[in-house]
Amino acid sequence: MRAPPRAMFLALWWCLVVAAAPWTSVAAQPTAKERAAAAYREGSAAFKAGPFAKALDSFEKAYKLDPSPILLYNLARAYEEMGNAEKAIENFELYLARVPDAPDRAEVETRIRVTRKMMERGAPSAAAARPRLTIDSHPPGAVIWIDDLHAGRTPLEVEATVGRHTVRAKLEGHAAATREVDAEAGARIGVTLQLVPIAAAEDEHDGWQRPAAYGAFAASALGLALAGVFYVHASDAADEADTLRGEPASHRALQNDFDAARLGMWLSVGGAALLAGTGATLLLVEPDGPQAASARALPVLAW
Repeated sequence: MRAPPRAMFLALWWCLVVAAAPWTSVAAQPTAKERAAAAYREGSAAFKAGPFAKALDSFEKAYKLDPSPILLYNLARAYEEMGNAEKAIENFELYLARVPDAPDRAEVETRIRVTRKMMERGAPSAAAARPRLTIDSHPPGAVIWIDDLHAGRTPLEVEATVGRHTVRAKLEGHAAATREVDAEAGARIGVTLQLVPIAAAEDEHDGWQRPAAYGAFAASALGLALAGVFYVHASDAADEADTLRGEPASHRALQNDFDAARLGMWLSVGGAALLAGTGATLLLVEPDGPQAASARALPVLAW
């Protein structure tokens, strides 16, 4: 079998070069429903940790993207926890109007009645018993995480649930600082975190290393496949050259094809090894982001 001409080898090698070039992964744009689901998850996480204003913002964002009646219930619960009785009742009633046969209709109607009676009597809401954390840092402007949930930047004040919380502050060029806080009902707690400068702060959230590593591994696999193609063509050229030793012109052409294929094979193997090493290095140096928050009971309907 006649081996492919040298131009084909060069074309195949160029394919490997293009695949190994720096690349940018362009993910498909999420739909409105997918963005709404992401905002809902953010709101649910904030509701668990206690920053109810943040939960409310996320639920409102989700509702604008996808006006599901479930979100009306969640909005009502967030308003309820924040002590806004009128908005809580309004959203509970909208929820029942949108879902007349809601399985939790009796429970929601009870909440509406109780909230109305509390408004008439001027009774303090449940939100009044929520502990509040006033968080500051030196220097200010640090990103704050409460129980591994993003809360904002210092200085800030947030509501929390009763119990122990881990407050962590991060600021570029400074070492992270962490404090454990025991929050009691109705307490107002001040938390100040001192951030010590460091020579070079690592960016913990850029997140580019992992996709780049996967791209390097994919290009490495392509290089190995290409090396296999070159190996087959080199073997074919060598076999045909042996059978045509009596024809100098044909033998010389086949020998040239064999040399080109062998060179392409070793270049492909070398490129694949280099790319695999690059991918492994990127994974090893990838920084760790904040861990996912542990699950807690959330009195909010599932998405």
